[in-house]
This record gives sequence, C-alpha cells and structure tokens, in this order.
Amino acid sequence: MAKHRCLAKVVYEAPGAGDGEGEMYQTTVRCNGRLFNINMATTFIHDSPAILARLQRFLLTQGEFVYGEEPATEDGSSAEEERNSFHQWLIATFRPVFRAYAPDVLPSFDPDAIRSGTARPVLTEYMFPQVFECRLEAQRGKARPRCIGKQADWIPSVNRIPADLLADLDRLHVPRYARSEIAVAFETPDDAMREMPNRVLVDLNHSGHPDTACHLKLFRRLRGHLRVLEAQLGAHVRVIRLVGIVWLDEYADAADFDKDGNAVPYPEYLLGPVGGLLLTYVSDGWDGLLTSRVWSGTPTMRRRWADQVRETVTSLHKAGVVWGDAKPDNVMVDGSDNAWLIDLGGGFTEGWVDKEKAGTKEGDLQGVAKIEEYLMDDARFEMSSEDEQEAEHEDKREESEDEAESQKSGQEERSLSKRRKVKP
Repeated sequence: MAKHRCLAKVVYEAPGAGDGEGEMYQTTVRCNGRLFNINMATTFIHDSPAILARLQRFLLTQGEFVYGEEPATEDGSSAEEERNSFHQWLIATFRPVFRAYAPDVLPSFDPDAIRSGTARPVLTEYMFPQVFECRLEAQRGKARPRCIGKQADWIPSVNRIPADLLADLDRLHVPRYARSEIAVAFETPDDAMREMPNRVLVDLNHSGHPDTACHLKLFRRLRGHLRVLEAQLGAHVRVIRLVGIVWLDEYADAADFDKDGNAVPYPEYLLGPVGGLLLTYVSDGWDGLLTSRVWSGTPTMRRRWADQVRETVTSLHKAGVVWGDAKPDNVMVDGSDNAWLIDLGGGFTEGWVDKEKAGTKEGDLQGVAKIEEYLMDDARFEMSSEDEQEAEHEDKREESEDEAESQKSGQEERSLSKRRKVKP
C-alpha cells in the first residue's frame, strides 16, 4: 500500500455556532486541496481528561489572542506555541479522515508539481473546493475524529448584481474572466496551501498568457470602484482601480435559499453572477498594509505617507468620489514606499470617522486628519523602536550565555575524558 501524502495546513479558525450546551470552535484544515471544517466543543469530549485539558488550553489561547504581546500558558510556553502544538496534534489525529477523503494531492496544491512546472494553479480549484464537515470527539481517553459528511449538494453562494451595475460594467468596458482563465500566483510554491490566494495573474494585455498581477478581492463595494473608473483619474492618483471581474457563468442558473433551505429563484432585477473583483496589485498580504509598514518607517517616510494620503483624497474629492472608510488599515504601501488607498465605497470605523459623517467628504477629511495624527506620533514609534532594541540586546545576551555554557560543558567533558585516560 502506497504511503499517503498528507499536505495539511490550518487555513482558518473561527468561533462556530453554539451546540446548545457549550461554545463551538471551528478549525479549517486544507489537506491535499480539500477543506475540512473541524468542529470542536468540550461537550464532545467524554471520559478523556487529558484530551479535554488539551482542548481547553487551546481554546484559552484563542480567546486571549490580541495584537501585541500574547499571554504565556501555565507551562511557560507562548500562546502561539500552544496553538502550533495543538494544530500538529489535530492534524495527526485526523490523518485517517484525510486519508479516506483526500487520498491524493490535487496538482494545483502540490508544491513539487508547481515547482517543476507540471502544474499551474488556477482559480477554479480555489473557489468552491470540496468541503467536508468534521467533528473532534473523544471517548474513554481516545480521540475519535469523525467526518460528518461532504457538502455534496452545496451550491456556492454567488453575488448577484443589479441590472444598472451590470450595464455600467459593460459601458466602462470592464473585462470578465472565468476562473479557469485566472492563474494563481504565490511567492513560493509552498504557499499553495493558503486558504484563498489574494494575488493572481490575468491576461489584461491580450497576449494569450496571464501575465499581469492583480489583487483578488471578494465581491464588495463595486459601486465605489465604478465611480473611480467613471472619474478617469490620472495614473498619478494612487488609488486601486477595478481592472476586471471574476465571472461565474456556470452558476448563472443557481438559486438562492430561504430560511428552511428551500431553493428560490433570484429576483429578476438581480443579474450576475460575480465571484470577485480584480484590482490593481499594490502589495501582498498584511505586510503591505500601512499599519504594518509604519513600525519600520522613518519620521520622514511617515510624513511622506501622510502627505500622499491627503493628496489622493483631495484628488478623489475633486472628481466627486468619496473614499468612505478612512483609516490606516485601508492604506497599502507598495514596493517603492508609496501609499495607496484601498477599500472604497462606504462604511466607517469607530475611532476614525464619526458614524454621522460616514460616506461623506467631511468624514474622509476627519479620517485623514486622524491618520496624520497617528503617523506623526513619534513617541509611539520611538517606544516601539526602543522595545525592539531592548529585545535584540536580550537575545544577544542569552545567546552569549548559551555559548558560554556550551563552552564550559565542552571543557568539563574534555577534562573528564582526560581523567578517564589516567591510569590509577
């Protein structure tokens, strides 16, 4: 019997629905290209104190997780170490389930196949994959992984758009791309295990090959992006543009469902279906967000970002476009250290824009002023720099102590060895 390859990785975690007696927690594992939603609750664990304690420690780290320093666990390990240890145990526990329902590695999720060029991932495999519902149970001290079933009859939730928006897309010549025409682009082949790619390649230049990087975003705030296209802003205005949409023609006849799970047709005024937006590519992931880049930015760089944000918002307002949700999390920095506005079209975040000013130019200006205040708070970032330097010095001190201890142990071992060679 051939050995089962198990390319498994935790891709998503979130609280689940209550089970009536206690809180549920769900960890989603991608294994060999399939998704396994593993539901966990203390009420599923019976006569298994060790497994119950392990689960409770894990749930405690999830509940206490906050940005910044994480709390240490009772044994002195960090919350991240506890989570990683639990994930390894969980994946090992569910190996029999993975072997049964994901016996082979799909090519688009195989780093070796991608690295050798025999497979080139496309969006088809990542949107609407096979999903299995599972549950972690335990009885009499033994973990019992269960697969409740495959979502065999599951019809993906697609986005329907009003007829007027569809007409605007056509009028502004926004191209449509099928999932099979969109190549997935990872920094390394090993990133193929991610939950959902956010960097893809499409054939914007009609060259016959997908060679233009775009940012893939789930469908939202289409009107804001259409207003930017309508304004015909110059290339110097650093705001992401809509360059295409993911068109799900194969789900054109898909139905919606009522609260009882019965299929009902979509209203006639809702057309589509759209699976996502293809936007100007700026940077990949969390590392490109202003809230991440700011900690390594110099005062001069932070001043530059603040000026660029204000200049871009001014250009938007002159064109009659509102940013909508002004905050640092909606600013991304590219490889040339330029700040770009993202996430257009509405909403507000408490602490940055007042609720009554949401979606207005006044609200944008309020948010911009607070972003400037945030960026120019030298004391905040100097403190962070001092903390990093202190941590670096502490690491070097511990390394020196470890090296000294190692040398001491080596000397003692050599001395002992010499004594052993001396005849009585």
